[in-house]
Amino acid sequence: MKKIFLALGLFTLLACNRQYTPTSVQYLQKPVGSGAPADSALQRLMAPYRDSLYNAMSTVLGTLAQPLEKHQPDGSLNRFVADAMLYGARKIFDMPVQAAFVNYGGVRLNDVPAGPLTRGRIFELMPFDNALVVQTVSGVVLQQYLNLAAQRGGWPVAGVSYVIKEGKATQVVVDGSPLEPQRQYHIAHSDYIANGGDEINLFITLPQQNRGYLLRDALLDYVASFTQQGKPVTVPLQPRITK
Repeated sequence: MKKIFLALGLFTLLACNRQYTPTSVQYLQKPVGSGAPADSALQRLMAPYRDSLYNAMSTVLGTLAQPLEKHQPDGSLNRFVADAMLYGARKIFDMPVQAAFVNYGGVRLNDVPAGPLTRGRIFELMPFDNALVVQTVSGVVLQQYLNLAAQRGGWPVAGVSYVIKEGKATQVVVDGSPLEPQRQYHIAHSDYIANGGDEINLFITLPQQNRGYLLRDALLDYVASFTQQGKPVTVPLQPRITK
């Protein structure tokens, strides 16, 4: 009897450790495209959701007074997004936030035309569900970050201005005053960057304040703030980053 159990155990062990290697792969091609027949039942099922989504994304939230463009070192679309981040941070977090930053690749449109600004356009501009976080950093760390951004051509900023010279951020002004290396600054940016995205490792070990407030929420609230005042959305013309 013991021999039977031993044999069964050995068989089970060998079966669990067995490895299989594919020797061939066969594909069955099925065309997918506009030529495929529509499923009427599925279309009826999806219609209410499709119509609801279309109506929500077509809602006009405000009006842009001028066309916006994304470019480096400092385009008007860059300033619009960064200003929205600073506005949202000051609204949500119970502390004075001196500056806001956005990684250049996080701005997903190259331009936005003047005129009606829809919810769908905001989702196109900021499609990712990244949260806006606030961290407290020293002037030394802030300078290091701005140097990295300068080396990459300049990233969107609000509450900050500087001159790119020899690949570094010089003449840095934060919240109206020259950058002080030993001062502590409250900055707002994406949890993506705070957690080491885009190979930015300066903030990983620093505490974060996160209220679950998305970058996209900041954009929506920022546009709404103009509309509530009966004004079109405007963007400052003065560049913040120069070479």
